[in-house]
Amino acid sequence: MPHNHLRELLRSGFHSILFADIRTADDARAAVRCVRPETPADGGQLGSKAGRAFAFGACDFDDYVQALRDVVIAVIDDGVRVWEADAAVMNAERRIIKAALDAGVQPRAEIKKPAQAQFYLDLGVRHFSLGTDVGILANWLRTEGGALRAELDRLG
Repeated sequence: MPHNHLRELLRSGFHSILFADIRTADDARAAVRCVRPETPADGGQLGSKAGRAFAFGACDFDDYVQALRDVVIAVIDDGVRVWEADAAVMNAERRIIKAALDAGVQPRAEIKKPAQAQFYLDLGVRHFSLGTDVGILANWLRTEGGALRAELDRLG
């Protein structure tokens, strides 16, 4: 993810970043560097880019740098991702989850709704991905756009 997108996420209030599919120690170091402040003490690559928060005095530079230092960074280096499927696949999924947990690897369940988490919680899964940005946006647009279309159709 480009640094400017990370900066905007962090400036808008995100307090944690999850980097998935990290393959090497160098990948992990690079990921951490891109969300650490670009100061001599921190050695990061995330600059300040003046914005509204600075222009209107809502945030000063020292507070911004400290907020970046406080960000929780999580790296998945050998994670296993699982997702809802039909019954035959779910039996295999149970075995995969058990094998991953037995090996000390935390699986991540990819779910669409919070109600789907209980199945995975019962199996010992504690990490979740709740949809994707594209899927969430597509569902919202389908629902809200459909409602708007129905209203416009009603008006003729």
